[in-house]
Amino acid sequence: MHAVYYVRPGENEELRYSLRSLEKNTDVDRVSIIGGYPEWLNLDTTEVLPGNPHANKQRNGIANMEIAMREFRGDFLVLNDDFMVLRPMEDRLPFYHKHTLDNHILQASTATPEGQHRKKMLVQMNLYLKSNRVAVPMSFETHVPMRVNGEELSDRVADYREWWGGMNEGEPLMWRSLYANYKPFSEVEGRRDVITHGVESMSLAGDFASTSDRTVEPILPLLRERFPTPSRWER
Repeated sequence: MHAVYYVRPGENEELRYSLRSLEKNTDVDRVSIIGGYPEWLNLDTTEVLPGNPHANKQRNGIANMEIAMREFRGDFLVLNDDFMVLRPMEDRLPFYHKHTLDNHILQASTATPEGQHRKKMLVQMNLYLKSNRVAVPMSFETHVPMRVNGEELSDRVADYREWWGGMNEGEPLMWRSLYANYKPFSEVEGRRDVITHGVESMSLAGDFASTSDRTVEPILPLLRERFPTPSRWER
């Protein structure tokens, strides 16, 4: 299995333990990283592609995805650098949604400019999906790995941009919901999101977990205890 990470610049302990969790609990044998990478990364076993061309985090997310779907036309697993796999992963990972896009839009915070823009992205995607044969669009914006096919994702993005009237390349979009809303019902499952809010929630996490900027430091000792063995992707 091929895993593709979108990674911010600089040192990155979340990525270290994400890779260890991947080696322990999946059959991933190839890792590609788009964006920045830490000094401890083993460049002999890891493929690194330039990424993060923008100053904005959201724009970098879509830009790195576009690099991945151009470079890798087949199947791969997409992860953020703070995704942890906590138990052996299923051979055929489901596409996980958390609720409808309508509900996600209602709950979306607009307290910051970033939140306002994210809500706009959700609204745009909801309109597109409803006008393109998806009766009840679901939000697949969960913090878990997602399996994609680069060629199929590329076609979806191109169709979305054409429908939206020539949206510029690099313009943020909710690509997870764009991709997974067209998957068969048999491959789709609902679940709660898995962002951890402290040591206790990390201790109780089941199959996946994702840290946040506020929670990663307290959780690191637990990750060190859970994944003490360096992976092949570390020097």
